[in-house]
Amino acid sequence: MIRFNQPPGPIRGVWTVPGSKYQANRALILAALAHGESMLENCPDNDDLERAERFISWMGATLQQEKESLLIRGVSGLPKHAQAGEFSCGASGTLARWALAVMALAHEPSRITGEGRLLERPMGELVTALRMLGARIEPREAETLPVRVQGPLKGGRITLSGRVSSQFGSALLTVAPLTALGLTLAFRSPPVSAGYLALTLQAMRDFGARFEQVSATAWMVPGGQAYHGRRIRIAPDPVLASYFMALPAVTGGSIRIADLKPDDSGESRFAGLLEAMGFGVTIDAGGVLIEEPLQGLRALGSIDLADAPDIVPTLAVLAALAPRGTTTLTGIGHLRYKESDRLNDLALELNRAGLRVQAGPDGLRIEGGGKPRVTTLDAHGDHRLAMSFALLAIAQPGLTIQGEESVTKSYPGFWQALKRISASGAR
Repeated sequence: MIRFNQPPGPIRGVWTVPGSKYQANRALILAALAHGESMLENCPDNDDLERAERFISWMGATLQQEKESLLIRGVSGLPKHAQAGEFSCGASGTLARWALAVMALAHEPSRITGEGRLLERPMGELVTALRMLGARIEPREAETLPVRVQGPLKGGRITLSGRVSSQFGSALLTVAPLTALGLTLAFRSPPVSAGYLALTLQAMRDFGARFEQVSATAWMVPGGQAYHGRRIRIAPDPVLASYFMALPAVTGGSIRIADLKPDDSGESRFAGLLEAMGFGVTIDAGGVLIEEPLQGLRALGSIDLADAPDIVPTLAVLAALAPRGTTTLTGIGHLRYKESDRLNDLALELNRAGLRVQAGPDGLRIEGGGKPRVTTLDAHGDHRLAMSFALLAIAQPGLTIQGEESVTKSYPGFWQALKRISASGAR
């Protein structure tokens, strides 16, 4: 368990966050599938990326650490595990979806499994799609891991619901250029977390794939292509940055996040949302400067966060700490399928802390004016909950967070970084 026993003074200074887990995951998989060598710079160090590195080694790629970069020699489009035919994705839902799609390219069978809550997270729509595209799957109607998969994946046309996870679409798009027939992928409705789908498409383009967007919710990827190795520098992680960007609300002062380039898409919207809540926000060539809300926090009203699920917990905490007003976060029903039931568990714990939050089928209703009380909050094994609860632990000295070790999934050094910043200013 972890707590902050003394309220910090105003923070001032510059902080550098690790590279983006989202971009690094995609770059690792594409580099592993590519012809030739790739160099990935500024890769973050966390449990999910360590597991992804183990996966690409297992599927036949080679990795070599060179100072702060990774040199990867790819398998030229044909994964082939050289060890036992089973791989555990640990707790990584992202890796599990990609592993199923990647190993559907292989000639030999593989068994993909996981640990803990990952064994409960939905896989059925992806399994069905892979089978329709030519893969052999056992059990045929599997809804969760473990799953046995074998190629070759031929390609074809697939329509996904778009309601559960954008990772299904990302996984299919990633392997589509390496199939014989290619892929036409459509969504019945705009996919949740659409920003991550855009990140996948950009990564595919970076590694040399061609595709065409044929409608607002459909893409056509020709088959018979190849990925080619290249040098990629991983950008700062916008979600990890968000926890530090929110700090001035509870500490006062200001913080600059070096090299971060916020925009209006996905989780990068966070800077704009902070500005709407009353923070001072200045974006320049060196990154983004966040200053405390001198007139107090403001409620956000109603806002759709379907494309930015990972900043929901932090925004919910800030909205609950606002002195007045109601914030409604919508489009986030898919948060129930994360490392925790992130929607209900977040509401449960914030109410335990004396704040007023109600979970609905598709979102959260948050009333301002709450005052956090000393209690113990359970992170439910969810790194995003643990890191967002840190704001409450700083705002209310003595409040304790249980399950703080879950942050190793995305930022093992989070608590040390937070203590350094809150104790002596950012640096």
